[in-house]
Amino acid sequence: MGRILIADSDPHVLLLCRDELQEEGYEVLVASNAREVLGLLEESCPDLVVMEIMLPDMSGFETLQIIKGTCRQTPVIFHSTYGLPQQPHHCQVDGIVLKTHDLEPLKQKVQGLLGTRRFVPAAGKPSPRFSSRCGAGGCNGVHGN
Repeated sequence: MGRILIADSDPHVLLLCRDELQEEGYEVLVASNAREVLGLLEESCPDLVVMEIMLPDMSGFETLQIIKGTCRQTPVIFHSTYGLPQQPHHCQVDGIVLKTHDLEPLKQKVQGLLGTRRFVPAAGKPSPRFSSRCGAGGCNGVHGN
């Protein structure tokens, strides 16, 4: 169905989201900070990134700018306890879902973004800084974006 990278500093939220999305049939990678997000992007080229806005080592907005600068077509959802601030950065995010005990809104947003995508297995491992499968400056993930 697709590969999702989830980033959250709360290990309980991270595991809950991972388990729920795995039950939906997605392959799920987890990260607890921005450094791990960027490393997993380089290694795995996920089809979707779900992350909180307040990561411990870098803001979600800064991380979003890096992701969209290298993986333009990879959708990013902010999963946050806060509403989306009125900042120019938010125009790059593909969705925002407020954190609650009910993960149904997150699952629906994920399905909405990935449900219409065509997934094609990619050959080989990406080389440093998103360049092998990623083409000229954009991570292609397994769906070739």
